[in-house]
Amino acid sequence: MDECWPLIQEFVELFENRTWLTGDKLTWIDFYFFELVLFLDMLSGEVVCSHYEVLGQYVNRFKALDKFSGIWADDEKCMKWPWNGDMASIGGRDSQQ
Repeated sequence: MDECWPLIQEFVELFENRTWLTGDKLTWIDFYFFELVLFLDMLSGEVVCSHYEVLGQYVNRFKALDKFSGIWADDEKCMKWPWNGDMASIGGRDSQQ
């Protein structure tokens, strides 16, 4: 994570005066970025979204979207774990992270 902090800070600065990654409208890139933020949060021990308030707000805003919130809340429709295949040491079904 040490190498990631400066890069995460760049994204935080990018969000100044923006609702979504590219401005005021949700675009396809936000779906990828949402997953990236969740992954970085998991890797950091859930520090990223709490330390960088703007990223925590972004994740919460994404989870609250009308057409997404119901799917996110239903574990049958939205698999949140594992992140990777079963053989992966990080994010795999049997990994601790």
